[in-house]
Amino acid sequence: MTNNRSSKKILLALCGGVALINLPSLVRKLQQQGHQLKIIVSPRVKEFINPQLFTYMDIEVISDENYYTSGIKHIELARFADLIMLIPATANTIAKLATGIADNLLLSTLLASNCPTKIIIPAMNSVMWSNPIIQEKVNRLCQLGYECWGPDYGVQLCGEIGYGNLITNEQILANLTAKFMSSQSDKLANYHFVVSGGGTREYLDPVRYLSNHSSGKMALAVVNNLIAHGAKVTFILGSNALNLQQLNPKIKLVLVDTAETMLNAVLNNLTPQSIFIAIAAVCDYKPKNYSTHKLKKNASEPILELIKNVDILAKVRQTYPQLCMVGFACETENLTQYLEQKFYAKQLNLIVGNQVTNDNPIFNHDDNQVVLFDGKNFEEHQLANKDVIAQAIITKLEQILCI
Repeated sequence: MTNNRSSKKILLALCGGVALINLPSLVRKLQQQGHQLKIIVSPRVKEFINPQLFTYMDIEVISDENYYTSGIKHIELARFADLIMLIPATANTIAKLATGIADNLLLSTLLASNCPTKIIIPAMNSVMWSNPIIQEKVNRLCQLGYECWGPDYGVQLCGEIGYGNLITNEQILANLTAKFMSSQSDKLANYHFVVSGGGTREYLDPVRYLSNHSSGKMALAVVNNLIAHGAKVTFILGSNALNLQQLNPKIKLVLVDTAETMLNAVLNNLTPQSIFIAIAAVCDYKPKNYSTHKLKKNASEPILELIKNVDILAKVRQTYPQLCMVGFACETENLTQYLEQKFYAKQLNLIVGNQVTNDNPIFNHDDNQVVLFDGKNFEEHQLANKDVIAQAIITKLEQILCI
């Protein structure tokens, strides 16, 4: 497990239900984000999933079978957590909890907890969810300080359609990230960052272009962490695979397409006091000639002439000689050698390097491993969730800025 300053102690309270099949993936992602986990299971969980699975993930799993031999285990668990998540919250457990019934370890722990953040994530039949009794119990728990996330609308296992599905792991993780970020410090409150992300597209004709696999996920992780530390952020975003509907409203978003439009957006939003973090995967070359009509297939083999694209880092350094700049480099070999060369050639304050391998594909993945170079030392960060990598980058940048 990766330790980081925003890691939390999370107690997962699991109820019996078919939605449990989504839990191993969620648990793994929480571990990758550096959180310390413990799991309580209700008596019916083993009817849907083998709780032993989580012990293979180095997580302590506690059930009623070992509860009565553990003395005051429910008190110990209740005091452990920074956050408790009841998932998938069933109608039965919601009703018992709201009534104060403590007839198993899970309910005893929840009732004994003074944890500031307790979250219910429901999953049940849509008619059960809409039943006034359940709605009354959910409202009662919310009045007592619980949060309720979901449920989602959709087709259920029984074939009925309505609200009752467990929200996605991605939504859970996004909600948790937003919640944890809201409690972090404002160390960067006096700083403005311009962050470029995603890829660029260089067009051959109206329907074809050159591009790359960049998803924008690493850039978004950095942007979210900057916002969490109070910074003002302008996000210059090219082609991407992000859900922009979930973008933090504090982020100023500027959408671009080609390298030229990205350069213009960066220059238009920078000031001499800004900090530029260039994460975007900008195409190094573009077609020499653009066809205003779709290029047609014919008998001859086409010859594609390419020319060098604009160098955004070089242009920014030329425009702002004293600006603090962070660059990114993606290589398939000799990573540290190329990192050092680019660091000095682009006159950077920090460079972040990725080496693309079969074990570290990087693009459009949630995890990454990087090497940081500040002109003095190479700092390796092993494969971890991109949020964790983003925190490491910002920590290093704060050291450089002496914050």
